[in-house]
Amino acid sequence: MPTRSTKTADDPAAPEEGLGTSALEPAAEQTEEGCAVEATIAVIGGKWKPILLFHLLTGPHRYSTLQRLVPRVADRMLTRSLRELEQDNL
Repeated sequence: MPTRSTKTADDPAAPEEGLGTSALEPAAEQTEEGCAVEATIAVIGGKWKPILLFHLLTGPHRYSTLQRLVPRVADRMLTRSLRELEQDNL
């Protein structure tokens, strides 16, 4: 019956520390604001921003074009979302 080998710190095949070797250990460093995912969600979170970003992937659009592309968004919310995206340089 084959035996299982255990990896030691001297074993070159052992994973390096800090590379997210455990499912509970984060692979990326956390910033003062939190992890990168939290920062991303803070910028593009919400109901309308991801939809607007999807339509803006092809390039800039006029306000009225975005109103037609996303008819369920209220004018005030569209304006607010676009201003926030602009402030975040997106």
